[in-house]
Amino acid sequence: MNELIKENDRFTHDYDLIQRVKQRIESIAQVADLAADESLNAEVVHENEQEAEEEAEEEAEEEQQKVSAFTRDDEQPNPWDIENLNKYPNRTTAGEEAFYSMCDFQVRSSQPKLSFPEYQLISDNFFRPRWIGMGDRKLKNATMLLEWLPPHYTSEQHEVGERFFVCISLAEAETLRRVLHTKQVTELSPYALRNVEDGALIDIAPKFKCEDKRNEEKTQTTLACMKFLNNSMFFKNEELTLLLKALANSRCEDRLTFFEDCLRLRRRERHLWGDTPLAKVFTDSSEWHLIKSKATLQQVTSAFYRAITKRASPVDPVEVFSRADDDNDGTLTYNQLQRLLESMNLGFSAADLVIVVRLADKDHRGKISWEDYVQTFRIPKEVLEKNDTDDMELDNQNARWQCSNCTYINFAYDQQCEICGYGWNGQIHVPNDKWMCDPSFGGCTYFNPKTQFYCDVCNKSKPDLIFVRF
Repeated sequence: MNELIKENDRFTHDYDLIQRVKQRIESIAQVADLAADESLNAEVVHENEQEAEEEAEEEAEEEQQKVSAFTRDDEQPNPWDIENLNKYPNRTTAGEEAFYSMCDFQVRSSQPKLSFPEYQLISDNFFRPRWIGMGDRKLKNATMLLEWLPPHYTSEQHEVGERFFVCISLAEAETLRRVLHTKQVTELSPYALRNVEDGALIDIAPKFKCEDKRNEEKTQTTLACMKFLNNSMFFKNEELTLLLKALANSRCEDRLTFFEDCLRLRRRERHLWGDTPLAKVFTDSSEWHLIKSKATLQQVTSAFYRAITKRASPVDPVEVFSRADDDNDGTLTYNQLQRLLESMNLGFSAADLVIVVRLADKDHRGKISWEDYVQTFRIPKEVLEKNDTDDMELDNQNARWQCSNCTYINFAYDQQCEICGYGWNGQIHVPNDKWMCDPSFGGCTYFNPKTQFYCDVCNKSKPDLIFVRF
């Protein structure tokens, strides 16, 4: 604009008019730039929304496939005698017991058992120990508790108020509530039904004594443990304190494995717990100051997993490690690992990746080994095994052998040398549809069709002609 004014200064004498024109043109240009930026931002947002929708659809399909793959055998409720409420529980998984200890609960044999309080039980109809080993089975949510005072605790010789809390199925809760409104309830040990979600009492027996202050902690502890069993991730400070106290004798690693094994058998929109209050349960108290950093690590690990398994062109974790290890020492420096993660376009800032890189260095040596790399980003074994299989096939395709006659390098699938025709065993290779005029009988080594009995060059007979009957 200034150049145009300069070129035509002989026509432009009104300075105020020139300034108004310049301001108008600048404002129009700003509006145009702003519209272009908004259009670009809208396009980027639209692409991000489309990617998010596609990921959500894929996750929904995976969840549907997972649910359809669950075993449904032996799911019918097993009836048990109501008189069992007048007996002290054995708390064992053996025999025909209706309830067993929460300490013995596991959804598969490799899942660690946690040290839940001894007064917490679980119904055989909620999850049967004999289901273990019969395939994955959808895990129900704990919704109802049976609060029960068995005869052993109702005697005057024991502390009043001690009780058992049993996680029961909805069908059992319906039946037990019906019994509460019959005359039979007077012949049974007192019990009550409690809602897990808010802890409210649904119904109680006439002789049932509500908890006093001495038993209130047990009730709240049980409710916190049921939330943990339900894979809830958001706890109040009081609930978290009670849960940590209840699981004090279990290692953090065992708590995490137990939680993830249960989560695997449920449909949940949220699978990352690193930025939730539950992270304290899976972290030693001496490392609570690292919880925020570990939450970032969990998010990066989740994005890393999607990059190597769910992208249209999955990233090869072995290939990117080898490419980043430019000094070929089998380890990665902080800068090398950071460049590796940046090259995968995971969508995290450089500051986040610096945090992850430092956490990956478990031995604080300034370098990350292959084992630490696999363990930190939780690379599935099947991905590594598939990579090994692909490498083996590639090695077979790229294998070579050297001809002993002319030293030419041939591919492994070549049966004879491309130059001299010798085989890999150092002898002349005869094609399957030919026979060679044998030089040991004065022949000329010419290859003749098997349909001919005499050599086209020297007229020598086929070596095995004496065995042919005409």
